[in-house]
Amino acid sequence: MGVLECGRHGCENIMCDYYSDEFGYLCWECKQGLEEYCKIYGVSHQSIRMFMNSEKCSNYDDSVIDEIFRRRD
Repeated sequence: MGVLECGRHGCENIMCDYYSDEFGYLCWECKQGLEEYCKIYGVSHQSIRMFMNSEKCSNYDDSVIDEIFRRRD
């Protein structure tokens, strides 16, 4: 079996279950991200293209968000 590299910019996953003739392979993580993205921006070729070209954050740090958005007690 060959390498099925995810087509999203910055994604390093190489075993993808999803494929599009236009956009290439997509891993399950990026598919979940794409679904969330499309809930906000709508499903269109343009929004999918923008998502695929966006940088995948592999070193996502929750502490940055926690510092900006503090819990109200």
